[in-house]
Amino acid sequence: MDTPISRDPNDWSDRVGYADGPEGKFAYHPRQLIVRGGPATAAVVALYPDSGIEDDGDGNFLMTLPLGVDVLAVVADLRDDGYRAEANYVLFAHDMEVNSLQGNPLWGNPLWGNAVYGNPLWGNPLWGNPLWGNPVYEQSLYYDQYQMTGIRPSTARPACAPTPTPIPWAGARSSPSIIVLDTGLADANFRPPLLDFLAATAAADQDVPDDQVKDPYGALDPVAGHGTFIAGIIERLMPGRNIAVAKVLQPAGDTSGWVVGNRLMAIAGSGTVDKYTILNLSLGGHAGDFEHGEMWYLARAVRKVQATGAVVVASAGNNASARRSYPACLPGVIGVGGLSSNGPASFTNHGSWVRACAPAVNLVSAFFTNFNGPVSAGLIDPDKFEGWARWTGTSFAAPVVVAALAREMVRTGCTAAEAVAHVIDAPGLLALPGLGTVVNIV
Repeated sequence: MDTPISRDPNDWSDRVGYADGPEGKFAYHPRQLIVRGGPATAAVVALYPDSGIEDDGDGNFLMTLPLGVDVLAVVADLRDDGYRAEANYVLFAHDMEVNSLQGNPLWGNPLWGNAVYGNPLWGNPLWGNPLWGNPVYEQSLYYDQYQMTGIRPSTARPACAPTPTPIPWAGARSSPSIIVLDTGLADANFRPPLLDFLAATAAADQDVPDDQVKDPYGALDPVAGHGTFIAGIIERLMPGRNIAVAKVLQPAGDTSGWVVGNRLMAIAGSGTVDKYTILNLSLGGHAGDFEHGEMWYLARAVRKVQATGAVVVASAGNNASARRSYPACLPGVIGVGGLSSNGPASFTNHGSWVRACAPAVNLVSAFFTNFNGPVSAGLIDPDKFEGWARWTGTSFAAPVVVAALAREMVRTGCTAAEAVAHVIDAPGLLALPGLGTVVNIV
């Protein structure tokens, strides 16, 4: 059964709910749960015969319950009866607005910002003209509305085309292969020239600035272009790779463990990924608790991808918190935190589960072209895009790490796992407490 969505795809009130867990709030689909095995499915149907059922082909089922049923109570009852069940957790894109006010905004660790670390970021070609700065949305009046409805302005801002940086390893497109699970890729009407080589992207995996269903004014959707921007970072830093961009995020920036897990399962079983493949997941969310191995469905899908030899890289999130974010905290995943121009970004999540960090503030990359939204202000039009944008968040630190791994693979002929050993886990590399290895490439 297809997941019901609002007529307004940027109003997520019918697909995003919040509850309190032992470690804080978590988001979940208010009508959906995931169960393992036929008996668990039968137990739910016995109580709610009108439930929708979707099968992933691997013994797991998405159950959509009737309106008014308390999904979390049903999950608890199933667990008490010995069944494997969890809420269908909601995950969010990690651009700067999402969940930015949750968690602890203060580090409390005297080592953070210590001048001993110096500045590891100078010379990165993703840093552009500071006159095109990105407004600080994390304290904005839009936050409460966004948390409840998903409706807010995009935080992407137009940027000038950067000066091309010569890359010694550029050349014909070849391995390593990179898969970006995100908002999809800008369709042909808005695709930036930098990414024209991705024209074969399936229609279902394409993205537009505004879907026109909800917004008669033509405003840029909150995370529209997110996948295009990420693919652009990889292409700028390590051109010539085989990049695929798939759509798992809604225009408002939300998705679910079931949607992402399903796509990962399909990728793992496709026969097209191997030890020379890297996946970028610039999204994440929190689980309700850890007693039952949550998020077990997403974790299972990640393990299946990792079993092919592929490496998964995921952004750590923007909560300024040490609370674990999925999938970045899962075993073997490269969780990536964010850096600013003078050290740790104030918003980045951190902790022992974060293995690497990279630039995350005011990065410049490919974006929609031929798009002009309804806002106009003075000499600078804040929503007129001509192929380039500036954006902030750990979402954009993750593809910097992906590009660094790809460079090492091309330079040495190694596998993705071997590149991780060289670039992230090798002794003696510059590292920051709670953020892991500093990764910055020119």
